[in-house]
Amino acid sequence: MMYLTRIDLRPQVRAIQRAMGDCQQMRRLVSGLFQSGRKESEILYRLRADRGMTAQYLYSTTPVDQSALTAGMAFAGERDLTDWLKELGQIWRGDLLTAPTKKWRRRDIKTAADGSCVKKQGGWNGPCTRRRNTDLICCRQTRRKAST
Repeated sequence: MMYLTRIDLRPQVRAIQRAMGDCQQMRRLVSGLFQSGRKESEILYRLRADRGMTAQYLYSTTPVDQSALTAGMAFAGERDLTDWLKELGQIWRGDLLTAPTKKWRRRDIKTAADGSCVKKQGGWNGPCTRRRNTDLICCRQTRRKAST
């Protein structure tokens, strides 16, 4: 069973302010909403601020214990997604947060024969991705310091 739950948060409440400012406190607050442990509930959560309202979306294998809601939290609804997730050929829409990559100017990059790029000043190596036929984007995670 998989559940999607929405909880509206009131940032005026001091406990909610603290949790929104510290990821460890937010994780404790979210984990406290379930009777089972964090691993058993398999919790994913996301905060979404829209027009002055802050909502917390929880995706978990167990339903939220509504009696565990603290001050500043209002239960907005819960839906069982089990049947929906079992269907094939679904289209999913959502926000994806990715790590940004650094965009290099063409004149700062020379391309090697093997497809890796080397920054002229500073000596970084890494694979390049060509975008819009003119821009080269180097992956930060795979760059290595070039030996000179």
